[in-house]
Amino acid sequence: MRSERFEITVADSAAELFKNLRKARGASQPIVANIAGVSRSMIAQAESGSRNLSGAAAFRLARGLGAPAEIHVEAVFSTDGISREDIEQTLRHIIAPVEGIEAFRRVAKLRERVTQSSYSQLPMEMPEASPVTVYQQIPMELPENIRQDVPASPSFPVTKAQAIAAKIQDNITTGKYPDGRIPTHRQIAEAYTSSLTVARQVLKRLRDSGAIVRRGPKGHWVTGFGAEEAKEKQPVVPLHRQITDAVRQRIINRQYTDQLPRRRTLANEFHCSVETVTEAMKVLNRERLVISLEGLGVFIDQKTAEELRQKREQEANPSSKQ
Repeated sequence: MRSERFEITVADSAAELFKNLRKARGASQPIVANIAGVSRSMIAQAESGSRNLSGAAAFRLARGLGAPAEIHVEAVFSTDGISREDIEQTLRHIIAPVEGIEAFRRVAKLRERVTQSSYSQLPMEMPEASPVTVYQQIPMELPENIRQDVPASPSFPVTKAQAIAAKIQDNITTGKYPDGRIPTHRQIAEAYTSSLTVARQVLKRLRDSGAIVRRGPKGHWVTGFGAEEAKEKQPVVPLHRQITDAVRQRIINRQYTDQLPRRRTLANEFHCSVETVTEAMKVLNRERLVISLEGLGVFIDQKTAEELRQKREQEANPSSKQ
């Protein structure tokens, strides 16, 4: 009796290639293990050459690291006694990684043929199934700029922001931030050789996941840390109002004497969006403390500023009133 047996392979899935690809992407072994759906020790063994990844795991790893991979679905005949359950298990093993691609239609059709037939009723002769190439081969030589330019897989997307966020999440889990304080976006950009835009995306991903919270000018904290300090040292008011108060005080103290810094500069200082700074400027405009001139910047109204300084001095020294 003849039975179907299926194999899935990834072209050029050498241990050294995966190791180089992982390092080029700046990913740690735990991140790669999560992508491939295997343990960290298995990744270490695979990179050392002492153990081979399964075809499905290797395929997920290659695509997860952003490298085009090649997958073959082959029908092979054997006279060995293979049970129907073994065939179904093998088929289920390869359906997951190829679902949604061209090869899936062929696999699904063959699987239906197996599951609807008992082992004894499998046909003696099956049509030959030639290998189906779905993706190009993994490049053996990695370009110097692969850390920035390797495209992410549409099925297993891993952007640089995602990889850095996963690394910081690992650091949070392992207690590498004992005081709960998370590095600033500038520190993240420098540490992981990324742009400030990518660093902001990293912090947003961690906020969205609930791993960290933003406490205004105090920066980002691991969820559950820094709450008491935040309550003691800063008012519980919207961030744009905190920026308004800070800028107003700087005007009173003559730290800003003529023109305010650019909104992007203030946004970077307060770790917020330009839109938040714009909201803060609207309050100061309504107070007539500043005047916003399109294309020129935000200027201080000297008369209003001086009146505000005198008012604050009188409040601080009531006895000096005439």
